Amino acid sequence: MTILQCNEADLGIYVPPKCGTQVVEKIIDFPEFKGLFYMDAKADYLTRKNRIIVVRNHLDRILSVYYDKVVDPNFNDTISPGWRHRGYDNPTEFGFHPEGYKNFQTFLLHLAVNSECRMHKRFTSHTLPYVNDPVSTFGYRQDPNPEHAPQHWVVWTHDLKSSFIKVLFTALDRAGIHLEANMTQTQERWESLTTPHKINYSNNLPRPSDYGSNSWSTVSWQKLFECSQDTGCLPSRNLIYNDLCKAIVNSQIGYMLDNNEINRGIDPYFRHDLLSLRS
Repeated sequence: MTILQCNEADLGIYVPPKCGTQVVEKIIDFPEFKGLFYMDAKADYLTRKNRIIVVRNHLDRILSVYYDKVVDPNFNDTISPGWRHRGYDNPTEFGFHPEGYKNFQTFLLHLAVNSECRMHKRFTSHTLPYVNDPVSTFGYRQDPNPEHAPQHWVVWTHDLKSSFIKVLFTALDRAGIHLEANMTQTQERWESLTTPHKINYSNNLPRPSDYGSNSWSTVSWQKLFECSQDTGCLPSRNLIYNDLCKAIVNSQIGYMLDNNEINRGIDPYFRHDLLSLRS
């Protein structure tokens, strides 16, 4: 999770876990933003007038957590190394309950446990509803002075590459920070950014029966890892989410509340159903 601060624009950028944190953090090193942005946990408690909040579809987010934290196909060695890189034998040693992750469907049935699994002697919040997540609640916190209504911009992660830089330039401009940089050139460099543990998804894979089940949702995490090693990819959301899996996620009250709270005040054209299975 990440909160980027900009004192000059009274701006905070709020990125909950598994919503593109490693990419967004890279703007600190962009020369056109030199000296503008920083991270400091003590500043997280500031109530900012201008706020950009990055939000991800819950079905995408949960699947990303399962692949990254349980299957761990890339031997993740980033700032938050996966269990394979740490030399553990399985995800249980990473903090997940042994009965809660044997396949993706099981992982969903144990969402309450997996939302608060213990990793490295602390609780994590990778799948918490945004209304309960510390980072996003900072972003939606109301200013005690009713005359200081905050300016919010919401960026969906599936639009992060195409929209974030434009929103950032707009937010800075409205705050009186007029950059001399060429936004088109900044956008091109932004689109070229990658993260070291990117997971490749595919709709074109062997049959799940080749990996021991008639549905990708019930293929074991060990066999999913085998699939990633065989093909270089893991099943896309459209392959792994069957009707039951979608129903489990859609039944979560916290996620339903997210849909209402996050879309509140957003022009209908720009709203996004956080519980939809995008094509």
